[in-house]
Amino acid sequence: MPYSDAEIDCGQWIIAGVLFSFASPFTKQYKTSSMPNTNFPYKAEDLSAFAVTFGTFIISLKNGQIVHHEPKDEEKFRQWLIENNVRYLSFSN
Repeated sequence: MPYSDAEIDCGQWIIAGVLFSFASPFTKQYKTSSMPNTNFPYKAEDLSAFAVTFGTFIISLKNGQIVHHEPKDEEKFRQWLIENNVRYLSFSN
């Protein structure tokens, strides 16, 4: 069975078409998926951190660029960011 990059994390190997997984304290799972059903053009692995104000997400990319996004479903987009381990920066007074 073929596997895509999004299905294989750094704790897995494919040998002779068989998927092997191993546990290590040094491995970390990386998701390479884009946010489904939205016009957000970045993959989770490109994102460093985010904050939200008045429905607008302010997102820091790993290349240093800052982008803004206003998703139709704010909660779903926030959940996708959190599931992909993008750091949340809260505003405090």
